[in-house]
Amino acid sequence: MASTATNSILESMKEVPSMKENLKKAFEDLQSFSPSLLRLPFQWNDIDNHFSSIERSINLRISHLKPDAEALNTLLTTSPKDLASLKEDLASALASSSDPAKLVLESVRAFNALEGEAGRSEKCKMAYVYLLEVLLAEIAPSVREGARGLAVDWKRRVGEDATTVLDVHLFLRFLAAFELAPAFDAEEVMELLTRMARKRKAVGLCRELGLGDRMPGP
Repeated sequence: MASTATNSILESMKEVPSMKENLKKAFEDLQSFSPSLLRLPFQWNDIDNHFSSIERSINLRISHLKPDAEALNTLLTTSPKDLASLKEDLASALASSSDPAKLVLESVRAFNALEGEAGRSEKCKMAYVYLLEVLLAEIAPSVREGARGLAVDWKRRVGEDATTVLDVHLFLRFLAAFELAPAFDAEEVMELLTRMARKRKAVGLCRELGLGDRMPGP
């Protein structure tokens, strides 16, 4: 019964973006109808932030009740504007799972399966970077093997011209989280690291990937 109710809530949550858009239009129409007579003590951003806070709270609770990839992805794709505040929520969600590494793998796999850029905004990509950063659980051999298979296919796409710096960062963070760097050519991994814009991030990742000895000197 609880699972059915949770699934029902998840389905209903998918309608929230369109409902918010309709509410925004109604709010703007109301303001334009009589701007001199109607001076509201708040702006649309205040309403939007309030709804986003409620939505995030609901998604976090669902991720605890139903710790699976669908619930986790919902939490990630409705993350707050301040992505740094998402880390604590993600760590809490993973703690509710019996196999955090498997959950993260399934979540990242689903994200990678999305066609085009729909649902793959820079904000979402950064949210997944944070997800991989908070994965500290032990990784079962079968899960690591599944991650390796995903990484092999993923790497082919990372080499494409349209790949952004954040795409590279996300891929390398995935390798680090699942300890997969030894499965790839070290020179190729180092080449990807050089494409990262923020040197400090690249240096930290280089060490986590076990390639610290290949870092150029100062």
